[in-house]
Amino acid sequence: MAGRQKLVLTLDDVKQLIKHIQQLPFKRKIEQRLLDILPGKKSMADFSEADWLLIKKCRYEKNAYLKQIAALAKIQSQPTPTKFERDILDLAKRSDIDAHFLKLDALKNYLQQQDQKKAEIKLRNQKKRIDAKVNKPDPSLKKQRDRENYYLGAMCKKLFDVTG
Repeated sequence: MAGRQKLVLTLDDVKQLIKHIQQLPFKRKIEQRLLDILPGKKSMADFSEADWLLIKKCRYEKNAYLKQIAALAKIQSQPTPTKFERDILDLAKRSDIDAHFLKLDALKNYLQQQDQKKAEIKLRNQKKRIDAKVNKPDPSLKKQRDRENYYLGAMCKKLFDVTG
């Protein structure tokens, strides 16, 4: 069967996720819900199917958050940020909850823009390759053109030899 393999989470994965959530400055509702269900769970077998779905959603949020923070670090390292990037940096300096989540949303949009730029570049390059294949000259025409150029070159050389 084709497709993505089913995600299997281990105890270490869950522990790392919980540690990550606890270190967040502000938590989303889904992350707080996960922290709320933890005290009643003593082993992996205690988690229900709904709990596993919640854990997987939180893991998705963690991965997205890490990508956004990496993008923020990239923006901070740039010598001349754009206006949008300066706005993100201003939000990063603020410590209130609204600024935090607005910053994350802006970083999400920033990453989407970067992905779109990469896709456009890839499309342009592939289009150039296709056009090069389509516009490739016929080999027989190239051979004919080469013969004509050799003939003209030989004639010019003979003319230079004769005229001195």
